[in-house]
Amino acid sequence: KISTTPTMVKTKEDRSGWVAVQPEFSSTTTAGGSSGDLGPPPIKPAKSAYQFFQKENASSIHAELASAAGGKADVGALGREVSSRWQNLSPSERSKYEKMAEEDKFRFRSESHK
Repeated sequence: KISTTPTMVKTKEDRSGWVAVQPEFSSTTTAGGSSGDLGPPPIKPAKSAYQFFQKENASSIHAELASAAGGKADVGALGREVSSRWQNLSPSERSKYEKMAEEDKFRFRSESHK
């Protein structure tokens, strides 16, 4: 069967005169509805000795794994290798990172108890 109703052609609405406005509810508004000071930034939690070790050594370990694997390194392999090297650190080498963790723990406690 052939439809006998005429087809309607929709024209595109002209939006050139529209003005962008800030949404009524956004994450930068306070309970009163006005945007303003959101308070102090959140306090970063203290890092562990392992996290300091990982941050310092992950890029060099990644480069080693990538060169050994032909340019691509698996994220899981990187995590396993960092963990393995952390476990094989001598107590004297590990003490450097433990000292950094203690200093960061002190920073966290002093910032959180103001």
